[in-house]
Amino acid sequence: MKQEELTSSIKSEFGRMTGRTTRIVDEFVQMLYKNEGKWVVIYDHFPSDNNDRIVLEKVITRMKIEHPQDKLEIDRSRNRLKLVWCGQKDL
Repeated sequence: MKQEELTSSIKSEFGRMTGRTTRIVDEFVQMLYKNEGKWVVIYDHFPSDNNDRIVLEKVITRMKIEHPQDKLEIDRSRNRLKLVWCGQKDL
């Protein structure tokens, strides 16, 4: 077995660095748009307050980069976000 395959196998076995966080962030971004005006609690697949905060910050960063025209309300104490205004990109 090549070193790259072994490393990939070990990372996948322990559930880290498999791309799950990226998919979770994608899902939360979609949830914000489907639930505009409602609070969405953000959490990670690996339960811990620190991991939940990391995912929250990743969602905030993604929204700022990919959807800068949309306004978020952020409640870090409860680890939640609300999409309060969805601007139109192209008219």
